[in-house]
Amino acid sequence: MRRTKELEKQAGRGDVQAQCRLAKIYEIGIDVVQSDRKAMLWYRKAAELGHPYAQRKLGDLHFQGKGIKQDYATALVWYRRAAEQGDTDAMMTIGQAYLKGLGVEPSESKARRWFDLASNQFQNGTLPGDPGRRSS
Repeated sequence: MRRTKELEKQAGRGDVQAQCRLAKIYEIGIDVVQSDRKAMLWYRKAAELGHPYAQRKLGDLHFQGKGIKQDYATALVWYRRAAEQGDTDAMMTIGQAYLKGLGVEPSESKARRWFDLASNQFQNGTLPGDPGRRSS
């Protein structure tokens, strides 16, 4: 609990890594009452500061309807922001959205394009879902 209080102070001062860790703590419920809304709040703060992991996680919450009404279109906005910074999980999710027509018109060619982008990014040494990865 004490560690969470310290993270809250750091996150409140704009520390993006602390915001992501705090969001994850609330998302899972580690030493706090689990709260999708609080997770969303901290992921949003970090996402707005350009953190790709937070952008993808915010997309996940919108996509799944956790802590907010399910909204595929808004989820895809956040996934694209993360994908632009090389987040392969976000690229794969966008591909799935095009394949299934979730928030977009179904398109196998667009799905394939996103899957190829993710594959190329992965082959270039990026680990999927690496929360510490930041593009320069």
